[in-house]
Amino acid sequence: MPRVAGIALLALKSWPNFGLLRELPVMLDSLARKQKRLATALFALMAFALLMGPGPGVHLVNPDPSDPDAIRFLFGMPIIWVWAVFWFMVEAACVVTAYRTLWKGDKS
Repeated sequence: MPRVAGIALLALKSWPNFGLLRELPVMLDSLARKQKRLATALFALMAFALLMGPGPGVHLVNPDPSDPDAIRFLFGMPIIWVWAVFWFMVEAACVVTAYRTLWKGDKS
């Protein structure tokens, strides 16, 4: 039994010398920077999608009623609906990405 205690004591004495433990603050700082960068990118993309989907972006695809050559349908749907569905999918992808990477809860 004393031999096991000696091995445990030796392990505790050498614990701070493990390379992974010394680099842990750097790794956590790097992870925090990556998460902050991802959160900023997701916020910018979500804000842009919210602006372009139902906002001024609609004027880019909404066909002029007097133009006979305007494309009014895409994939069998009115083009303005395709525009809205596309930006909804971008917004949903932002939320799912944030849920899977940034919004991890405490698993206690």
